[in-house]
Amino acid sequence: MKKIFAVFLSVLFVVSAASLLVSAGPITQDSQGVDCVDFLDFSADTTSLWAKYNEETGEWEQNEGPDDYGDIFVINGSNYNQPIDENGIPIAPALHIYEAYLENASWSITENGEVFHFEVTGENTAPGVGFVIDEYRKTNMEIGAESGSNPRAEYVKIRVRNYSSATRFTFGFITNSTNNFHFVSATISDLMEDMNGKKYVSGSGEWETYIFSMRDINVATNYEDLLPENSEGMPDSRWGGQLNELLIFPFGFDVENGTGAYPGAAIDIDYIVIGSLDYVTNYKSELEIKEESITSLELVSTPTKTQYYVGETLDLDGLELKATYADGTTETLNSASTSVNLSTAAESTPVTLSFGPYSVSYDISVTGIEKLEVIEQPESTVYELSTLTDGFTPEGYKFQVTYSDGTVNSEITESMCRYTGDISSVGQKTITANYYGLTTDLNIEIIDVTGLEIETPEETYRYKDTLSESDFDIYYVYNNGTKKLHGGDDTMTGLDITVTCDTKTPGDVTATVVGTDTERDLTFTTDVIVHVETPTEMSVTSLPNKTTYGVGESLDTLGMRVALVYEDGTTVNMDEDDYRIRFDSNSPGEKEVRVVSTIEGLDLEARFTVTVDGSITPTNPTTPTSTTSGSSDSDGPSIGLIIGIVAGVVVVVAVVVIVIVVSKKKKKAE
Repeated sequence: MKKIFAVFLSVLFVVSAASLLVSAGPITQDSQGVDCVDFLDFSADTTSLWAKYNEETGEWEQNEGPDDYGDIFVINGSNYNQPIDENGIPIAPALHIYEAYLENASWSITENGEVFHFEVTGENTAPGVGFVIDEYRKTNMEIGAESGSNPRAEYVKIRVRNYSSATRFTFGFITNSTNNFHFVSATISDLMEDMNGKKYVSGSGEWETYIFSMRDINVATNYEDLLPENSEGMPDSRWGGQLNELLIFPFGFDVENGTGAYPGAAIDIDYIVIGSLDYVTNYKSELEIKEESITSLELVSTPTKTQYYVGETLDLDGLELKATYADGTTETLNSASTSVNLSTAAESTPVTLSFGPYSVSYDISVTGIEKLEVIEQPESTVYELSTLTDGFTPEGYKFQVTYSDGTVNSEITESMCRYTGDISSVGQKTITANYYGLTTDLNIEIIDVTGLEIETPEETYRYKDTLSESDFDIYYVYNNGTKKLHGGDDTMTGLDITVTCDTKTPGDVTATVVGTDTERDLTFTTDVIVHVETPTEMSVTSLPNKTTYGVGESLDTLGMRVALVYEDGTTVNMDEDDYRIRFDSNSPGEKEVRVVSTIEGLDLEARFTVTVDGSITPTNPTTPTSTTSGSSDSDGPSIGLIIGIVAGVVVVVAVVVIVIVVSKKKKKAE
């Protein structure tokens, strides 16, 4: 069957290469000018642009283009040589192979080039693949918000058959605004529910369709809180700019709580289309159109594999279905939507194959399990409560099952089981591992932080030093008495640490360390003594710009710098609030200015001289007096000045009264 389809696709490629490779440009515009792309419809003709079947290896690979088009390489993590057409223009779409994401994963093309099948073959928390959308940044797709005067592509529609228990379908994307055409984690976006309230369906062999705003699911995901916040404190989406590449992680990205990828997880993708809401809503693939026009479905040959063990996945290799359409044409299919129970032992279990409204079936046998046991345990069975908010996630366990026919399978990993038990509180716990109805118990301990322990730093601090968590060795103290270093490799709990400490006053002072976990409403506070070094002197390191004054003029501190001097000769500038200035400008002459510390326990001062010139008209005159100031030039007006002001006010009031009396007399005389 694979060879038949390979010949079919090869012929199709030869026929279409001349036209498609020359004009390959999947980006179009709707009536509103919004860019739309449908190449991930995985139809036979567009798939032939980037995919080919290797008859020698029996695997699908990226199509590198005809041999006479020159040296063309597969895009991977070490190069970005996009396939080119006969005119040297890069072809879009193209497959970008990320080795890490494709580790223990495989993909193939089924149903005569209509369906992209993706399957997990081993351990990988983020299996996925990327598709280049533009022609190596020559033809760009504008994405963003559809609303507004300049609408952009915002919406996505996908049609998938999710055979796995994964509860999310994750996207990543690359644009000119995401780290200059590089994939960044801020673009991670989880589809868990679409815009119509439809939850993502797991464990189904039927086609499911979802429509959603990529901006909305990007904001809702906000992976590791990487999205920037707007003026209202809400995260902004990264879905915007010129779309270069779309990455798909069909079982979620970096999911470690047992709801993501696992060996045997599989999915079929009919299409992923991007554009306006109207475009994606009304989009139909060639496969959907065929399903609507089918008039009969016939089982030509059953799959080769008909005997299964509980827990295995369905293998349709060898299947042939004959579909007849309304126009009289027929087509041979090698896969279809499926419905089968592989979780329960039975001598005869029906497999139902559906295409559109028509179905056929055949029978298989399923051998059950007699025993489930743990054959390997992790070095530690202690778990921190903070890591269990999304469920129990064991690591290091290995299970073995014995089937009813005596066959033993010792390759059952922890991700293949489902777990139940109390994980909401600390203590010794019994967790039940369930593998298709067979269970075994795991004995674990759950611990949580009950306080902080801080080691006093040997370092000495100085005036206005700012302390942070990096200044301390902070240990979490757990309910069982164990301690773990904050940020250590074996510490799974993470608290937000803040440190407050007033380092103005020399000597032993108290630093307060607070650890919080807002999601779990936890706060731990611990005080620790730190030493603040005492300076040896105060010094005016920069004189004021103005050093000559008129009589009665206050000191202008512009340009003046005052510092504390330490034993090793280093200086630290002081805040103006931490010293007071004493300056007497009552009479001409050379005058001493005293700068006196106001810091408690720091009895230091510095001095310098300025000139008071009697011939100068003061720019800021006051009644001549001795002045004292901190952040300002004086302590305030003198008593004499206050008396003068009061006397002046009295005179003004008296004059006003006299004027009023005279005015009344004049009016009376008239």
